[in-house]
Amino acid sequence: MWFRPDEPLPVAQLDDTIEQMLAKNETTKRRGAVMVTGNDGKLAGIITDADIRRSLAKRGADTFAVKCFDLMTPDCKRVAEDTLAAEAMAVFHKYRIDELPVVNAKDQPVGLIDVQDIVAIKIVG
Repeated sequence: MWFRPDEPLPVAQLDDTIEQMLAKNETTKRRGAVMVTGNDGKLAGIITDADIRRSLAKRGADTFAVKCFDLMTPDCKRVAEDTLAAEAMAVFHKYRIDELPVVNAKDQPVGLIDVQDIVAIKIVG
């Protein structure tokens, strides 16, 4: 799971363009998704690689000028910091998602779990 304090999280602001979002997260490891936050730092949504691919197919290069709030999935699934791996696995399975933000008590992103993280620790759902 992605909780290493020395690694930056893939995060962008609501008003960032996709180009700005990509630039901000250029050196972030494992960029399957970017969490989008509001000015208050709370999780507002998520943008996945699939969201970007679909937008590129529809809009072409104009995708890079689109604002994050127009491309993100708002009110995305998320789990709390103290969620057990088996509980996270259940969320992945139920909603058929590949990326799951982890938030603190203030609903601010503190981690991002990839479904492969769960597979790697051999959690059986």
